[in-house]
This record gives sequence, C-alpha cells and structure tokens, in this order.
Amino acid sequence: TPPTPTRTVTPTITPYPTPTETPEVKPSDTPTPTPTATPSDTPSPTPTDAFTPTPTTLPLPPGVGIGPPDGVILDIGCGSGYLVDLGAPTWIGTLVFFEYYNPGGCSGGICLDWIYIQLGENSDGPWTQYFYWGDSDGGNNGNVLPYHFPGGVEADNENIPAAELYNNSGIFISVGGVYRYVRLTAPSPCGDPAQVDGIDILP
Repeated sequence: TPPTPTRTVTPTITPYPTPTETPEVKPSDTPTPTPTATPSDTPSPTPTDAFTPTPTTLPLPPGVGIGPPDGVILDIGCGSGYLVDLGAPTWIGTLVFFEYYNPGGCSGGICLDWIYIQLGENSDGPWTQYFYWGDSDGGNNGNVLPYHFPGGVEADNENIPAAELYNNSGIFISVGGVYRYVRLTAPSPCGDPAQVDGIDILP
C-alpha cells in the first residue's frame, strides 16, 4: 500500500531556456580537408545531458499546476525544462512523477517519454539527479519494472500499463532528503516533448 501524503504543497513552476553554445575555433598552420560522408542509415535520436540550463522566473502556463494528476498536461520541449519551486525546504521521502494517462492507448497507462528529474536546495543548484528515463542506467528509473528496459534500452514512449503505476500514471522515485526545487528536463534530442500531469510528494 503506497504511503499517504501528510502535507499539502503549493509550488510554482517556471520554464528555463536552452542556452546556445558557441564552439571555440582553434587556428592551425596547415588546414586539414574535411572528407564528405555519405550516410547510409538514419540513426534514432539518443538523449544527452550536455547542456546546463539557466532557470528564469516566468509565469506559469495557463491552466498548469503541479500536484496530483488533474489531466492538465505540461509539455516540455526537447532540450528544455521547468523549475518547480516548492516554496520552502521540504522533506521528500518519495517523489511521484505523473505522466499523461492514456487509457485508450499505451497499454492503458502511459507512454513514458524521455525525461530526467533533479532536486536541489537552491534554484541554481547544485542538482542531484534521481530519475532519468532514456540514459540506459537501470538504477535511476524509479519503480519502473526492469522488463521495460531490456539490455539497458530505455525507449522513448515506452508503454507502461496502469496496473504497474500509482493512481494509473504515477512513478515512485525514492528520495529521502530535504529540497526546495525540482527540475524537470526533456533531453535533447528526443522524439517528442516530455509530458507531465503532476508531481506529488509523499513522506
């Protein structure tokens, strides 16, 4: 039986942009010609965590709230994310991440998008990563069952039945610490935006 929440948290959530990196150009005495490659296959996108987002304070998108699932979906574009301010340092025993509940598809549950979730005491970090779907590490997938990532392959839009989830669409993520900020990020590249119906905090 999952634990019962003992407190009500009214957080705020703000998007942060993806910074643009300018490559460093190094001069050389003798230029080296660049060969022309002829691609034969188009590889599937692989998520990476190569950027350092800078949080900004912006208003919540209309109708978006963080808490138990309410059917109002927050779409996080590839390479961008949102910063959730819980309002005060908060003990988080278990963080519940709710994806978009799709009873008519996705095995009657969710199609889990590539996403990673980090927690921090300050809005600018440092960050501790507790969940990453899409990085081939089975140790940070919350309570997603291992058969969903055979051989370490964590597929974008993985079908997970409602029977394996909390309240049909929630994934348990063990934390056990005090944090104020939750950062939700869709890696880049990704197949489509990451979808969030809510996050909840359990003792």
